Amino acid sequence: DQRTEMTAREWPARVGAIIGNVEDAKAHAATAVALAQKLRERHELANACMYSGWLYALEGDWQTARELSDRALGLEPREPRNLATRALLELQVGALDDGERHLEQLLDPRRVTAWSLLEKFAMAAFLPMAARVTGDDQRLDLARETAEAALAATKMPPFMHLYGRIGLAFVAVQRTDRLLAAEQYAAFESQRGTAIMMAGIAVDRVLGLLAATLGQEEKARRHLEDAIAFTRRANYRPEYAWAASDYADVLLEQGLPGDSERAHELHDEALATARSLAMRPLAERIVAHSAAS
Repeated sequence: DQRTEMTAREWPARVGAIIGNVEDAKAHAATAVALAQKLRERHELANACMYSGWLYALEGDWQTARELSDRALGLEPREPRNLATRALLELQVGALDDGERHLEQLLDPRRVTAWSLLEKFAMAAFLPMAARVTGDDQRLDLARETAEAALAATKMPPFMHLYGRIGLAFVAVQRTDRLLAAEQYAAFESQRGTAIMMAGIAVDRVLGLLAATLGQEEKARRHLEDAIAFTRRANYRPEYAWAASDYADVLLEQGLPGDSERAHELHDEALATARSLAMRPLAERIVAHSAAS
């Protein structure tokens, strides 16, 4: 039953990404793509290509991720998850015009009033993530409003709930909103030791940033150490660079004995990874933070 297998393959692919077994995930996703091609299922082929693209982006293989994203967008040009993740990919590598073009398609005023729950969660998660990359936080109010509206829905799959929480978490961090940070920390704590697949984020990095916002120094350190260990083991190189950079910033802010040396080591590691992956905005951010310290 190839149709059932095609759909079923998506789930171990998702689980593999969540627990950090990306090679296994990619094998299942590739099989789903091959089955969708045989069956000529337009929607399912678009989905399978999109899932595969996310997995390659986790490793920083931007070219393969782009190719799969393009293939999926060719089949479903308005897919909100694909537009959101593709925008973030382009922003990560400094292709700001391309990233903005994909975000504008998602924000098209002609579709805003008819946003589905899926579109709301894509908006809620990725606008604050984009702001974290670019430093432009002018859409954070929209992200928060959209997240809160989506989370108010009475029925939703549990995993979608996390995407709304991602957006609110980054809003809390960007604006040092302790009340909002405490709410998101409580929501994410049970997910520690995993990654959020579509967003490509280690949950412990989110928890570490939230704990730092709350002034909980030991928790922040522990979570960020765990994020670095997870992303290194899983070979999620872009997320490793962000986790190392964020941890260095937290250490410099806390300023305990030995923190400066450790922070500089982490900044060096993050910068080397960011440059090897052509993540220009992050590299520039690290250089600026290093100079300021």
